Amino acid sequence: TEIYTLSLHDALPISGNLTHITLSMIPIEDAAPVYIGKEKGFFAKQGLDVTINQAPSGGPQILPALVSGQAQFGDPAVMDLVLAVSKGLPVIGVGVESHSGSTTATDMFQLISLKSSGITSVSQLKGKKVAVNALNGLGQVLVGAALRNAGLPVNAVTYVPINFPDMNAALQAGRVSAIWQTEPFLTQLKQSGTQVNVVSPTSLAISKNLPISVWV
Repeated sequence: TEIYTLSLHDALPISGNLTHITLSMIPIEDAAPVYIGKEKGFFAKQGLDVTINQAPSGGPQILPALVSGQAQFGDPAVMDLVLAVSKGLPVIGVGVESHSGSTTATDMFQLISLKSSGITSVSQLKGKKVAVNALNGLGQVLVGAALRNAGLPVNAVTYVPINFPDMNAALQAGRVSAIWQTEPFLTQLKQSGTQVNVVSPTSLAISKNLPISVWV
C-alpha cells in the first residue's frame, strides 16, 4: 500500500497515463510479491510503470541508489536503515516489508554448513569463516546473536561479505565454513544435490516475528 501511495506523489512522470518509479531491491524471498505484482500487472492497474533494479548486497547498494535518485524506493534491512539515519542520510522508512517467522521452519535466514564439514552447532563455528551478504548489517547482527546464545563472543568467527546469489558456490568450494542464507537460494542449494546441515536459524536468536526489511 505504501508503495502505491508514495510513488504517485514522488515518482517521475512519463508519457501516457502511467507514472514511472524505480525500485532498488535485494533479490530474496521477501521481494517476491513485488516481482509477482509487476508480472501480473497489478502496478499498471494503479497507474505505475515499475522498474526493479536488483541489489544483491542489499542495503549497501539500495541506500546509495535512493540518495542519488537512481531509485525512488527500496527495501533495505532494518539495520541498514538505522545505520543510514544515524549517519544523517536523507531517507525515511515508510513501512515494514517483511518479518521473519516464529518457528525454526519459518525462520527466513538459516546458518548452513556442508554435511561433510561435521559442523552441526553454532559453537563449532568458533574460528571459522561465515558468509554474510554485507558487513555490519543484519546478517552480522543475527549471526552474532546466535553466537552469543551459544556462549561465544560476536567476533568468534570471521565474517566474509558475499552476495546471496554467490554464497552457495563459496560454501561448495570451501571458501567459507558456513553461510547465512535465505530463499530462493536455500532451495537451489538443496536441489543441486549438495548435502548440508542446518546449523541454526538466526532471526529466532533475537526474537520471533522479527522485522527484517523496510520500505524506504
